[in-house]
Amino acid sequence: MKFREKTPIIEAIQFTDSTITKCIEFVGDDCRLIDEGSNPKLWFQTLGGEATVHLEDWIVKVGDGNFRVCPSDGFDATYERVQGEGEVCLDDIPVPRKAKARIVERTDPIGSVSYVIQVRHWLFKWLWVDTDYGYGSYGRMRSYPTLDAANKWLPWYDGTRERNRVILYSPNE
Repeated sequence: MKFREKTPIIEAIQFTDSTITKCIEFVGDDCRLIDEGSNPKLWFQTLGGEATVHLEDWIVKVGDGNFRVCPSDGFDATYERVQGEGEVCLDDIPVPRKAKARIVERTDPIGSVSYVIQVRHWLFKWLWVDTDYGYGSYGRMRSYPTLDAANKWLPWYDGTRERNRVILYSPNE
């Protein structure tokens, strides 16, 4: 017989250059930043001893309130994101390898939400860039006020071919 481990829902945060402050707040007062130039680390005490967090590692808060460190590859193999009630995160949508365009929700500093269509860079295929006015059709914008409005224009960028249908021939004289 085979069994699967029942994993409880955990809280976690990934340690990156942009999440240093959030990670320290997540762990609490016992967390210390060890600044080694371009390779910062976090240090904190756990029930099992000292823990050092390297860039891209995950800090996991388990059910008893204790913390542990999980390398990125181990985290991805063990956990999957659980959406909160009503929570939608566009980053969690799996990206098909051949996807040519996507819609991104963007919130500005004052809280206004808009939607942007992004396409893969023509040379660096792993890089997504915002579409611009210069793609050859009038009426398209850089950002859209609603998801429906952005979705209306997505086919112009995702490689969908336009459909042509002959509706009238001129009389043959």
